[in-house]
Amino acid sequence: MILKNNDKYFFIKASMIPFSNSITYTTRSWNILNTEEKLATTLHEIWHIHSKNKILYLLDVLIWLFVLYYARFYLSFLPLILLEFFILRIPFIASICYISQHDEFSADKFSAGNIDSEFLKSVLNKVQKETFSPYLISIYYLFIWPFEFHPSNEKRIAKLNILI
Repeated sequence: MILKNNDKYFFIKASMIPFSNSITYTTRSWNILNTEEKLATTLHEIWHIHSKNKILYLLDVLIWLFVLYYARFYLSFLPLILLEFFILRIPFIASICYISQHDEFSADKFSAGNIDSEFLKSVLNKVQKETFSPYLISIYYLFIWPFEFHPSNEKRIAKLNILI
């Protein structure tokens, strides 16, 4: 577990680098959460580390690289920026976001299956009130919008309520 010394932003993330098996908390997120909430979020992030969905992400990227490579030849009459950013970005980002949302719900289910789901709901409620890095927000609006990479906290809490 790595603690990043940052009191300004709330951030918890499992590393997606193969074989790294690390979870990162900012000091702000670490200080705000109680022990049970830390356990719930750690269980959630452990799911991401051990999830087989990484294979789906890799397959999705490989498929879209293949599509992009051949689309350049067959759609060469379009300006390259229009082709790559607007036409091919939309289905690629949509598929990545679908996989990501499924992975988030699965991680929530794993966490709720190992500790009371109320602790994870409490974390989700606390996250809504927190400030996120402008850098992360700008990446979202540049590349992912109008899709949701993560399901909203309301959707996640509703799914957790169904599990009870």
